[in-house]
Amino acid sequence: MSKIYNKYIQLKTENKANTLYLFKYGIFYIFIDDDAKIASNLLHLKLGKLNDTIVKCGFPIVSLEKYTNFLKNSNYNVEIVSYDSDQKLSTSDFLYYENIQKVVNELIEINIDSLSISQAYELLYKLQNEMLLIQKEYKYEENRKSI
Repeated sequence: MSKIYNKYIQLKTENKANTLYLFKYGIFYIFIDDDAKIASNLLHLKLGKLNDTIVKCGFPIVSLEKYTNFLKNSNYNVEIVSYDSDQKLSTSDFLYYENIQKVVNELIEINIDSLSISQAYELLYKLQNEMLLIQKEYKYEENRKSI
């Protein structure tokens, strides 16, 4: 069996039945086995084969937010899993960290020596607003999950 399938079986035996596990697989996110069958029906994704006995379905990594938004209205929780570690994140946590990483990358790329004081102020204002928006979206999702 593959590492990804072994991780899937481990998670399914340890956790809730209404949780779907989404694995990053190259430039795609995939659901496998029973989760793939459920996700295929919910998201209208075509089922394929991971191997001769295990089905999968998925989508490109750039479509993560689109598909997880569809799943928010279902009865399923989705956790994004790194199959080579024990890390798993809810979709809202994963998107939160992805959005923060975008802001961090933007900060890293700034050439501070070329900014005027007014440009620096505008940049700080813009970054602060981005972080406030990320925080607001995250808190909204966390509140939704607790209801």
